[in-house]
Amino acid sequence: PRPVIQSYAAVNEYLARLNAGFLASPRAPEFVLLNAASIDGRYPSTLDNLAWLELLGRYQPAGFSGDYLALHKALDPAPVHSAKILERTLTWGRDIELDPTSAGPVWAEIDLQVQPLGRLIDFLFRPPEVDLSVQAGGVWNTYSLLIPLARSGFLLSPVVESPAAFALLYRADQSHPLAPDVSRISIDAGPDGKRFYRPQIGVRLYRLSVPPRPAPEMRSEEHTSELQSLRH
Repeated sequence: PRPVIQSYAAVNEYLARLNAGFLASPRAPEFVLLNAASIDGRYPSTLDNLAWLELLGRYQPAGFSGDYLALHKALDPAPVHSAKILERTLTWGRDIELDPTSAGPVWAEIDLQVQPLGRLIDFLFRPPEVDLSVQAGGVWNTYSLLIPLARSGFLLSPVVESPAAFALLYRADQSHPLAPDVSRISIDAGPDGKRFYRPQIGVRLYRLSVPPRPAPEMRSEEHTSELQSLRH
């Protein structure tokens, strides 16, 4: 098994890198079953965030198994390249618009620094929650954001909340209603969070180049519409 068996338990960069390193090692499994659903209201791609890059570079869709996408180790693993497209400092509740002119998945690194008093609170109590609001497909949705994982980076766009949506990432340059592109984001917190963190929020966005992979064959009626979109 991977070092951190449950994805939701990889709550900081060190633990996330353990799992990502496992998938990049000779001990990596031939198959991985991926659900890609959210838990505890978190942004879905922050669950095992760094492992997603290894899955996109080293695996390919092999079909569906129940509620999971089956990924098979690719014969020709290729790195997922990134190119910085934006670096900005913003404050609570301010929007950032993503460039709609260039297609492809977007990786985000969001850096929030703890106030001096916040370090004591962090030692004694659970840090206050931070919210990530994203506009995708014309609709705003709000998720909780674990700051240690946000700093190390996660897939921001498109919004991936299902196995079929993850499979669509291997098309890389095409948007789809199952995995809508993010057009705007905003980061906010309640009064406790604003006292805990510094008001300056560093945001870095990168365009990813995902190696294209073949789409899976149709396996069940449950995924018929998703798979038809993959095949065409």
